[in-house]
Amino acid sequence: MILLLKPDFIVFLVLLFLLIYFFVTVTITSLHKVYLFFHFCMMQWSLLQFLISTVNSRELQLFFLKAAFVDLSMVAIGWLAFTIFLTGHSAFLRSRASLLIYIPVLLAAIGIMLNPHGLFALPSPTDVSRRIYGPIFWMTVVFLFGYIAASVMIISRALKSDLTSRSKKAIKQVLYGISILSLLALLDILLNVVFSAWLPIIPGLTSLGIFMSVTLFVISLHRDKVLDIAIIAHKDIVNMIQQGIMVLDENEIIMDMNKSLRSQVGLKISDRFDMHAFLSRAYVAEGLDSFLEHYQRYPMTKGKLEFVYDPLKQHCMTIHVSPVIVHGERIGRIVTFEDVSEIYHLLEKSSLQNQALREQNKSLTRIRDELSQTNAKLEQLAVIDSLTGCYNRHYLTQRLEHEVLKNQSQRIPFALLLLDIDRFKVVNDQYGHLVGDAVICSTVNVILQALLPQDIVARYGGEELLIYLPQADEGDADVLAERLRSSIEANEIEVGEDGATLSVTVSMGMLSIEPSGEMPALYLKDLLAAATRRSIKRNGRGAIGLSAEGHDPARRP
Repeated sequence: MILLLKPDFIVFLVLLFLLIYFFVTVTITSLHKVYLFFHFCMMQWSLLQFLISTVNSRELQLFFLKAAFVDLSMVAIGWLAFTIFLTGHSAFLRSRASLLIYIPVLLAAIGIMLNPHGLFALPSPTDVSRRIYGPIFWMTVVFLFGYIAASVMIISRALKSDLTSRSKKAIKQVLYGISILSLLALLDILLNVVFSAWLPIIPGLTSLGIFMSVTLFVISLHRDKVLDIAIIAHKDIVNMIQQGIMVLDENEIIMDMNKSLRSQVGLKISDRFDMHAFLSRAYVAEGLDSFLEHYQRYPMTKGKLEFVYDPLKQHCMTIHVSPVIVHGERIGRIVTFEDVSEIYHLLEKSSLQNQALREQNKSLTRIRDELSQTNAKLEQLAVIDSLTGCYNRHYLTQRLEHEVLKNQSQRIPFALLLLDIDRFKVVNDQYGHLVGDAVICSTVNVILQALLPQDIVARYGGEELLIYLPQADEGDADVLAERLRSSIEANEIEVGEDGATLSVTVSMGMLSIEPSGEMPALYLKDLLAAATRRSIKRNGRGAIGLSAEGHDPARRP
């Protein structure tokens, strides 16, 4: 229990919770993958520091220490990569030149793991909690702070650019996180390495810096919507659309585009999209100047332009521009390219135009019918018992609440039959639940064959079935109850491959209601509980119990 209270382990658990929270609450894109990578690396640092403090073997402590500093190298390169992504320079990471930034980390990791002649670190011969650090350790420290300095430099340049206030606020939050992590890591080195001979070991400083930097980022994620622009146009959905779709950030950098557009515009993700240069290659009959002016001066509004992209092929297109707005601030645009060549051709021939309109109407009608069918199926699933196919208790209860009030107000007689399959538990215990299910389904089928179209049967409980008989008096219900009892007893149900069968009996409670003007209000739960269920208990198995309301029992023959 004391080990679980160590600072490094607590930080590890908090980071694990934040990782799970981040993974559950956002859609995973390339930017998220970069962040999740270095978040995972930061978690490992805290875990490895905890493991170092829990083992007594100097060899294991040294192994965990080497693994921790290799992991810390991954944290540094992760911060740099995430900073590059966040500031809109992701194209650099796809170039060959970006391989150079991984060389120092690779060299440091090799030197740390090999630890030749203890040039990285050696266990202290006098104190199991202390180490003697060598040149490779200090070289690794220089590399790590070099990556941090590069991240800070990139962020500083981004803050001096023409980014929006929202983007700058998010980047500042990342800068704060890097700064806190750097200061606490530097303090950790000074106190626990440089001055370790004169000061006691203070654990968890770097872990605390990692925790605070991750916390700042998660706050920025929800407050400033750092990654929303990539979520708004999810790649899988965009690629399903036939029209060309391009997602731009506030600096006109291409964040995403679907497959149908990539071959047409000759651009790729992370390129800058120049609307003026793009339209200069097209033929526009009218409205080009006003569209470009509107595009540049009024970025918060929508725009539309029709043009011929390829005059030789008469490739007619319509471009739509819509702003992406979060909390009243524009964070980008969505530009769609719709090929309208076929529409223009159809306009030249009225017959083809009419045919196209008819096809569109058919498509709309088909979609409407499909939606109607889907809604009907959903409604049916909500009221149908999945085992028997008859109505469930929820549906019948709601229906009867309405029917009882209507029948009482209009003085319409009705009856309820509550059937309980006798010894059903014995059937389940002796033959199994599959046979029990078959008994319930077979009993329902027998009941359905004897009912009128307006009658309703529902599965009321496990082996209980409730039948509602509208406009049925006591005599009608009594005749039907007797018919059902004998039919169910005569019904044989197969229970095995050898042809063996069984039959069951049912106990029934019958409730006959003949409303009169002097009757008090009837409530469904009172009718079922006070009359019908008591009748079943009194009469025993295979019997029919009667309970009547608004009716003279002496009239029953």
